[in-house]
Amino acid sequence: MAELLRYEVDAAMLGSEFCGDGSDIARFCEILDTVVPSLDAIPITSLYNGANNEEHMYEYVMEDQWLQAVAIHFDQFPNAWEA
Repeated sequence: MAELLRYEVDAAMLGSEFCGDGSDIARFCEILDTVVPSLDAIPITSLYNGANNEEHMYEYVMEDQWLQAVAIHFDQFPNAWEA
């Protein structure tokens, strides 16, 4: 089995509509792990903009995969998002 790629996620990456807390970021990471099975998405909750991913790592998550994870999270946890 291939080693999973560590991919840090913070609140800033989720955009200005995100108003959730650390547990919401953790739940988003669980969803992202499902959408992109090669990732080990790590919630960074100590800083708003604290994720430390190398620039080339962003190519491992395609925009449509990211948006799919956001849509799933929004459907499951709408209170974490501004309407």
